[in-house]
Amino acid sequence: MNSFNNALILVNLYYMLLYCTVRCTSMSDHKAWEMLPSGDCGIGRKPVRITNGKEADLGQFPWIARLGYEDGQAIKFKCGGTLLNKWYVITAAHCLKENEEKLKVIRLGENVENEELCDKAACSLPVQDIPVASIMIHAEYNTITSKNDIGLIALRKSANYTGNFFMLQLPRRPRLRDPPGGTSAFDSQRPSTTYGQSQHP
Repeated sequence: MNSFNNALILVNLYYMLLYCTVRCTSMSDHKAWEMLPSGDCGIGRKPVRITNGKEADLGQFPWIARLGYEDGQAIKFKCGGTLLNKWYVITAAHCLKENEEKLKVIRLGENVENEELCDKAACSLPVQDIPVASIMIHAEYNTITSKNDIGLIALRKSANYTGNFFMLQLPRRPRLRDPPGGTSAFDSQRPSTTYGQSQHP
């Protein structure tokens, strides 16, 4: 199996939203929330607790997107992001800043590069490669300290949700401020997931 790093930035996004919860007068009334789903928060097809690194199951993290960059005549996938809705992917600003002109495509629905995956229930469906329309990097992103390391990618056409992937559903108040007992945060990279450890692509 080919191994590649695709860091999920859920922790960065969570802290950005937590900051807004504390500093904004009424985050829940902000018009941008209308663009995001409002159902259960971040539930994959097979939610499990991961420790000490483990290969992710098919469909376990269906919101992960891969960022494809032009490299001569080929496209190489070097970074990852999170599908927020049919039109937007959130990622780390460092994935955009240095390669802004070369980012060409977002790939959805791929667990392991160039390989069809099957589990006991099903096999993965074909991936979707969607061209990038535009990107936005946090205005106060600092390349030295990595503060505000967050960016947004607009897709040129909407994602067609399949059994392979769908968007991440973010927590709303009061769950954003007071998550239920026993809640854990973790990041993931393809094809493995790691609890309590951060890796950059």
